[in-house]
Amino acid sequence: VGAANLKGFTNGQVIAEVDALCL
Repeated sequence: VGAANLKGFTNGQVIAEVDALCL
């Protein structure tokens, strides 16, 4: 779970990209 989920994004690709940056 990363920033994308916290911001309520639902686009799986965006979540994956942002989570990768948050690692």
